[in-house]
Amino acid sequence: PNAEFAAGIPPNPIKWACSLMSSAPKGASIVGAGYFDDAADVPGQPILFYTLKGDYDPGDGSVVITKMYDSKVIAADISVTYRGRVSFQDSGTACMSGTWVNNAEGSHGTFGCALEE
Repeated sequence: PNAEFAAGIPPNPIKWACSLMSSAPKGASIVGAGYFDDAADVPGQPILFYTLKGDYDPGDGSVVITKMYDSKVIAADISVTYRGRVSFQDSGTACMSGTWVNNAEGSHGTFGCALEE
């Protein structure tokens, strides 16, 4: 999260499996899932699972991802939207970075991740 949220929202590392499929239909070119194993901000839920769906444009590398939580403790309408871009490091490793917004909770920040094989 951005610095103004540091007192109330702990940082959660990205732990997801995510596929980007340039030939898939709009709205389905990104699919995935993941978890937080340190979800201290959600009482009774030390492990919090979520699904990912969205769009990937291979022309400019842009991504829009919606993260939906898989928990009865979190309201179904709470989601996080990630907007960013895929890039490649000098080593050839694919990376994704950008910003995220949780409109329901009024929080936002930046994200970054790299392909692990």
